[in-house]
Amino acid sequence: MSLLVSYLNEKDENKFYFHLNYRALVVFFNTNGFSQKQYDGDIKETVIQIQSLIDASGAKWTAGKTILSDKSWEEWQNYVGLTFEPINAPPLTNEELSLEPPVALDWRTAGGNYVTNVRNQEKCGSCWAFAMTGGLESYVLLSQNIPGTDLDLSEQIMLSCSGAGSCNGGRLNAS
Repeated sequence: MSLLVSYLNEKDENKFYFHLNYRALVVFFNTNGFSQKQYDGDIKETVIQIQSLIDASGAKWTAGKTILSDKSWEEWQNYVGLTFEPINAPPLTNEELSLEPPVALDWRTAGGNYVTNVRNQEKCGSCWAFAMTGGLESYVLLSQNIPGTDLDLSEQIMLSCSGAGSCNGGRLNAS
């Protein structure tokens, strides 16, 4: 994506991920407090380009407006309780895979429902703990072949005991 090209040569890994995540939020959720005119122009055109790529891939989703769409960056951080501060964690690695991903995969209907209920973290910046816990729950349901089970692992244990972050943010690869 052209928005991210200028950040690919960053030496500071934390800065790269900050910019990557921030630009993704700006594109999809208008979190930079753009005026409606700016949104209708630059951002709307970028979203159209991204949607074209999504459609061309055969994926079946559409980015849309959320309750946070019209919030400024500061309001968004305050709402979710998240601040971007570097976290000491091993660097991410990239691996070449020779497999092509499927055009579509929905773990809610792939031989049963392997996805647990959505949880609301309210105004806590522990999205990383909620994401990792939800992923772990699905992994357990898949590996044990027990679809539809109401598994509810503790996000608080991940938050308090993993050392991967806090209510001010964290890193998935460290949890």
